[in-house]
Amino acid sequence: MPEPRQPGGWGADPRDLWRTAFSVLFAASAYAFLSPQAQVPGDVPVSDKLVHAVLFVLLAVTGVRAGLSWRAVLVALLAWAVVSEVLQAVLPIGRDGNVADAVADAAGVLVGLAIVVGLRQLPQKR
Repeated sequence: MPEPRQPGGWGADPRDLWRTAFSVLFAASAYAFLSPQAQVPGDVPVSDKLVHAVLFVLLAVTGVRAGLSWRAVLVALLAWAVVSEVLQAVLPIGRDGNVADAVADAAGVLVGLAIVVGLRQLPQKR
């Protein structure tokens, strides 16, 4: 028989899973964006911009589902989109910052927020 969960322990709040997912996705994005060029796979079978957009859709959705306000997610992820590209340009990692990547990131944020906010507008089952 499984042990009952302790009140206040991990998993007591349904947002715990979303917080974990957001944290893992953010860490993965930092690793992917700030790794030296030699560690980044060159033969991605889909558009680099699509990868950027999808990652930021997922970050936006998990951020809001984790309990952050959509405004906080918007500001934080748009800032991350710009900062990550600036860091790629200035760090000695053999990479270049790319405005088009930041635009794809921003588009992903907006799509992700539209999904989450749009789903909130749907009638709830009773």
